[in-house]
Amino acid sequence: PGIRTKASHYRTILSVSSYFKLPEQGMKDYELLSQGTGFCLSGPPALSTKVILLSCSHVLAPYRWQQYFKKPWLEFVKDEHVERRIKIWTYEAGNPEAGRWSNEARIEGTPAHHSCLDLCIIPLEDGIVETCALVPYDERDDGEVMIEKENLTFLGFPSTDTINIDKKACLMHIQGKALLSFSDTQGRTYAKTKERLVVGMSGGPVLDGSGRFCGLFQGILPPAPRTPEEERQQADGGLDPVLR
Repeated sequence: PGIRTKASHYRTILSVSSYFKLPEQGMKDYELLSQGTGFCLSGPPALSTKVILLSCSHVLAPYRWQQYFKKPWLEFVKDEHVERRIKIWTYEAGNPEAGRWSNEARIEGTPAHHSCLDLCIIPLEDGIVETCALVPYDERDDGEVMIEKENLTFLGFPSTDTINIDKKACLMHIQGKALLSFSDTQGRTYAKTKERLVVGMSGGPVLDGSGRFCGLFQGILPPAPRTPEEERQQADGGLDPVLR
């Protein structure tokens, strides 16, 4: 099928799953470790690859986030124990929920993680980009200022134990608006959505009114001061331990 250009009427969004196997612990088969959403952008000039996969760090490498996921066995999981797979949802621009599963593949490569944000990338080989007809999203210009209450769209897949490629997806398409009232956003814009973003949508793209990529739904925020009640919930295991 070849690489579709960004001028194509089609777009692709990915269901991303990480699986792990610990042979030294007696595991014979890979088991699901984490699940979320991902998407593609054109690779920066500094990289030789044409296309990169973006998602959340806790989706592609939850073993790096043991302070959030209270699973004692996570300390034994390293990158060499993990394989990652994508399922590709192809849709016509402007109508994401009317798309279809078009392909699935295993992705190679080690994620490169942001130093403090729940964000990582994997450069994709040209072969998988061509075979799976992956389409990078058009990107909003860096110098284009986000306007308060600007319309935004959040895309992502609710988490399931398995997503069967032969079944209709439950791609969620949630509207929101930009908020610029935060005093310390470290150069980032936050948004308010009409509906709650659910588990599994982590790593999904945020699109502006023209369908251009302008952000990512980050599943884990940087540490912030906790109230006494939040500290008690943390001590009682109140954080959701599901790795999705």
